[in-house]
Amino acid sequence: MSACACLSVPWMALALLCAGRVTAVSALEPSGGFTLEAHAGHDDEVLVDPEGSGITTPVASRLISGHARATGQFAGLLTHDGGDRLDVDVEAAMTGYEAAVGATDRDLLGRLRYRMFSGARTAVEAAGSFRRFRREGVPAFDLDMPECSARVLRVLGGPWSTAVEGGYSRPFYPGRDISRSIAGTGTQIGTAQRQEDERTDVALILAHDRGEGAALAASATWRRNRSNDPALGYDGPGIELRSSLEAAHGFGLRAVAAFAARRYDRYPVYLVRSGDTRAGSQGSTAGDTRADRTWQLELEATRRVRGRVRGFVLYSVTHQSSNVAALAFDQARVTAGLRISLAAGRTRRLSGYGWATSAPDPLAPTVFSLGAVADLPLHGDTALGVRLRVRAPTATGVSVVGGFNGWDPARTPLRGPAPDGTWECVIAVPPGAWRYAFVVDGAWVKPPGASRYEEDGFGGVNGILDVPVGVGGESPLESANPAAPWSRK
Repeated sequence: MSACACLSVPWMALALLCAGRVTAVSALEPSGGFTLEAHAGHDDEVLVDPEGSGITTPVASRLISGHARATGQFAGLLTHDGGDRLDVDVEAAMTGYEAAVGATDRDLLGRLRYRMFSGARTAVEAAGSFRRFRREGVPAFDLDMPECSARVLRVLGGPWSTAVEGGYSRPFYPGRDISRSIAGTGTQIGTAQRQEDERTDVALILAHDRGEGAALAASATWRRNRSNDPALGYDGPGIELRSSLEAAHGFGLRAVAAFAARRYDRYPVYLVRSGDTRAGSQGSTAGDTRADRTWQLELEATRRVRGRVRGFVLYSVTHQSSNVAALAFDQARVTAGLRISLAAGRTRRLSGYGWATSAPDPLAPTVFSLGAVADLPLHGDTALGVRLRVRAPTATGVSVVGGFNGWDPARTPLRGPAPDGTWECVIAVPPGAWRYAFVVDGAWVKPPGASRYEEDGFGGVNGILDVPVGVGGESPLESANPAAPWSRK
């Protein structure tokens, strides 16, 4: 992806892969996962600098890429009931291009996120991250960026959720010498100076989860960017729509559409030579300043191949218009590959100096005939029941929420506690893939033993409950764990 395309995305909304509930992790023990991804494809506009002159040229190229992600969650750091959680997330990616391009991308991202839950419907979150990007042979794209953010999340009722977020970041470009640009504005400096920006974002997010594996999220962002090169400061809005769908037979679909507008008030457009990097496009008038508009579309289709392996095809297209002719471009990229989730969604315990997998969780959901448990509260009209369990020995009230009951904590209470501290219920659920969580004394809790998990888009985790068309006898639900695609920021 070109640098212009990267800068055009409202980054703060990229965490919303899909909508969901405000969900806390059980404080019983940490959990974590590891994901590997490999894919190959084609990009029709890779920006390179073949002469080392600082002037980039778009080149079409085949590519091959690898990506690894490790995550860990730790609950109950400051509370005793799992009402807070710390997430640790490290991602690394490398992309190689053809010899004619002569460039390799290396991307590293580390992220910490802490959230505190207040009752069943509200959470407050603080996050910090650091990103390092390098493109071999094109130092102008090198980036080091620390970032921090805070947001308040609220479940509005039913399938609707919302969040308000603010963020601050300091992008630093070690390969960009802006001394000439500064001298051109009349500010004299004696030595080379590297570009440093100061960026502030405010975002409003609205999410809708109607169950059955379908979700939609929308965000509106305002960004203010200031730079030590005055010409590169800008302001502007951005909007983004994200949707996801888990279909039958292991298929999954994801779509992202985004738009961003930026106005550079101190970047004049000169009506001079057509080859000038600041020459205006047709329609520019004297006194204009730079104005960019960027549209992006990303489509992904996935299919479970076997176990924890999923195949995927990803297509993305970017169109940027600008009244500076040299900055307008169109870019398309298509890739296909495999994504492998290792122990993702499994409960983990810290053993010695490393992670060790725990024994199979006895609280895993089970499916069986409803005939023997007709006295338990049932919902729906299916002939198959799902037994759900959670251990909460000191709780005074426990219920289950999910797409199958409108995310209503009052609709499906659990019975308990049993002598071993477990609560349980049996509910009738139509066939399909359903997101769900438990509510323990008002706190939303990650369901133990689910066959797979999914981030809820607000920093929490929901379980995925797969109910087949027909099952005989009692057996744990089995399904692969599709890892959420990495948002390449």
